Amino acid sequence: MQDTVSVNNFLISDDPILTQQDDLVDFRSTVGKLTEILLNDKHPKSISIGLIGPWGNGKSSVIQLVKNNIEDSQQFNNKEIITIHFLPYLNHNENEIINEFFTLLSNELAPYNGKLSNQIVDYSEKLTDLYQNKNLKSFLENHITNFSQSSACELYEDINKMLDETGKKIIVFIDDLDRLNQKEILQTLKLIRNTANFTNTFFVLAMDKQYVIKRLTEKGNILDTKFVDKFFQLEIYLPEIDKSILKQYFITELLRPFSPAPDDLEHRLRVALMDTNLLFEDYVKNFRDVKRVVNQIKYDLTLFKEDFSYLNLKDFINFTFFKLKFPHVMKELNDNRGKYLTIDRSKEMFNLKQVKKDSTDFIKDLMVSMEHQSINSIIHLNKYQLYHEFLNNEAEDKTKIEKINRTDKELLVKTMANLFGDENTPEGQDSIKYTNNFQMLIQQRIFSNFFKQSEFEALFTAHKHDLKTELNKIKDQGKEEQFIGRLKYFSTNDQTKLQRLIEYLMLIYESSGLENQYDLDTYKLIEKFTVEMYDTLGEEKIQEYHKWSNETIFCNSSVSEQTRLILLSTIWKTKHFNDHWHLKENYMIEKTVELYEKYLSNFDQALWDINNYRSFNAYHESKVVEHDSINKILIEFWTRNNIELLCAQLTDPDSFSNTSFKISPTVIDIFGSTENFINFVKMHKDASLPEIKEFITLFDLQKIINFKYALEYDFVHSTLMKNKIETWEKLPGREDYLKKKRQEQVIVKITDIEYGYKFRDINNYKDKYQLSSTIYNDNFYLVINVRFANIDQVLNDFIEDIMTFYYADPEWKIEQDVINEGMKIKLKGSDYIEFISIKPKPENDIKYFKNSSSDT
Repeated sequence: MQDTVSVNNFLISDDPILTQQDDLVDFRSTVGKLTEILLNDKHPKSISIGLIGPWGNGKSSVIQLVKNNIEDSQQFNNKEIITIHFLPYLNHNENEIINEFFTLLSNELAPYNGKLSNQIVDYSEKLTDLYQNKNLKSFLENHITNFSQSSACELYEDINKMLDETGKKIIVFIDDLDRLNQKEILQTLKLIRNTANFTNTFFVLAMDKQYVIKRLTEKGNILDTKFVDKFFQLEIYLPEIDKSILKQYFITELLRPFSPAPDDLEHRLRVALMDTNLLFEDYVKNFRDVKRVVNQIKYDLTLFKEDFSYLNLKDFINFTFFKLKFPHVMKELNDNRGKYLTIDRSKEMFNLKQVKKDSTDFIKDLMVSMEHQSINSIIHLNKYQLYHEFLNNEAEDKTKIEKINRTDKELLVKTMANLFGDENTPEGQDSIKYTNNFQMLIQQRIFSNFFKQSEFEALFTAHKHDLKTELNKIKDQGKEEQFIGRLKYFSTNDQTKLQRLIEYLMLIYESSGLENQYDLDTYKLIEKFTVEMYDTLGEEKIQEYHKWSNETIFCNSSVSEQTRLILLSTIWKTKHFNDHWHLKENYMIEKTVELYEKYLSNFDQALWDINNYRSFNAYHESKVVEHDSINKILIEFWTRNNIELLCAQLTDPDSFSNTSFKISPTVIDIFGSTENFINFVKMHKDASLPEIKEFITLFDLQKIINFKYALEYDFVHSTLMKNKIETWEKLPGREDYLKKKRQEQVIVKITDIEYGYKFRDINNYKDKYQLSSTIYNDNFYLVINVRFANIDQVLNDFIEDIMTFYYADPEWKIEQDVINEGMKIKLKGSDYIEFISIKPKPENDIKYFKNSSSDT
């Protein structure tokens, strides 16, 4: 004989309880009274007692406890009572129910009276012949006539007499009537009312009465719901189980040891059960519901193992309710989630589809709510498309919806809203609304790019020199967003972990700046954990906090000076409406100046690339904190370095041309004015270099027009500027400029200002030459824009027009044969006209036609 081994089962069975100690509902009074009746009562005919309650409400447990009491009684031990536990649902069809019952009864009576046992078998066979092909309902209503005319009647009388002589009480427990179809239900009722209506026989029948009546009426087996009442002399109602009992049972069973189980399951479970959006009371009505959902949750938890901690338990439980109750809808979500959900790509989050509503929708919803009072509790969910499809019958395909009863439709809408609607506000990256989490739940597997809890914990133990490597690994595996998302909701008072997280975030912050621009969300995370560090240390340790922030953040050599400058600037910009960092202004100013000077000194040996403008980003952010000192440092830097790069980066192409240029307004921030910048360039040690002279010429032309607009210009010597132009030509939208013919632009100096004004104001000339004008250094300047004509003809016409206008005589003459930059035309006295700039430089000489024709 083997010893009994205690087994720690993973699943909870659906067996009824066996002992009073397992009775969580406290059925003692019901069990006690029913036991008393069954032991003490004695009747000449059978008595039927109905044990009434909804599915899963403990009826089977009550039967088991009563049966135990009976079998522990003195009468049973004295063999005065025979108990039969009859389960009609085990039979293959309704015709076998009567045979099976009488077979059980015959077997129980055989030890006491063999003849009686045989007669019961004969009786069963005769009944089967009698009932064969009979309408059960008709038989029940006309039983006396049919039965009295049969030979089975004589057997029944003999059996009843012999039973009385044996002195045995027969107690028959019939369970799970609500598992039968309508024919099987009628067969069982026929058994207890008619065919086994023996002396001193008791039937205790457990059933969900509402279910039984529904099954019998839906196909016309009975017309009057009172029909079922005729079969029972007593009905014992088991009330609904208190929700607090079910909830406690749920906690107890879910926390029963299993492997692998999450370490923090108990805490998270209690938090989830306190959440008003948990649908426990909507779904769990009895112990059977609890067992079913606990088994499912435990199984699913083992699939996620330690990564379960990254899933919201409230969402996890609600989703379990949903998939157990509505598997067909879950399949639709998996196959065609766009039917019910939209996706917010900026957050990678699912949301339940909503509808636009008008006054007619309001009236329609009001009418529906008046017709169905139960809907009032979810009328606020009418903003969702699902509400109208399921509850207002507006779905395109109504076949699947019609199979769901009204109550379940309301529950489905409420469930979907609590999972994917506005009712479910994510408080962490663990919400089911996030696309990755939802897909893992519905597919019941961990994705290969899922950022596991073990990986997260490993980041805290990595060596400081390996932090960048660890981050690159996370990024290469496509897990960076999950890591950042988790940090948004992560909190700790562990100083070592806080410091490590900030070190990681500083690296991420720098990476974002290198790739595009410094990410504000990452900055907020750095600030979040800095605040937690301050709170952990406490206000009394402010000096220790300042030392920590200086060493960990602002003196952190693992990130560049520029990243730290950007961080300081961001803190400075927000310090007036929040003081999360608790930094003194003097410290921030001094640290900014120190970092900026060190930042620039890194480039003394080799300047940055022409197309790298990060230095200007660092400048603009630094001067927010301290303007004068930063400008001084920058000017000193350029005083000792090659100025071609500065000139090239501060010379901007026009928005609609690759060949016209203007001076960047940034020079005013640095030098105070554009003139100061030009003077700085002219006084620089590199001013005599051809490439710098080239810039000086352009800058002087810009001075002439008072820096109002871009000027056409040709760069010949400055390699940096030519590289910059080449890069700009490849920018999206600027390629087309290369296909267009350059528009020539000519700047003419007229020393006679009054004459220049008069010529400009003649409308015909102003439009003909697209003239603009300016005064500079007591000289008048005209800018001619050649747009749709030949420049040779335009300039010949211009000379002809301006000289004729000046002399009021067409017979004037000039000495030059070629029109070029620097050409001067003498006027009266010391006045003259000079061609200051002709751009682009003509490939061939521009001939002056009048002199050429005269020579001819």
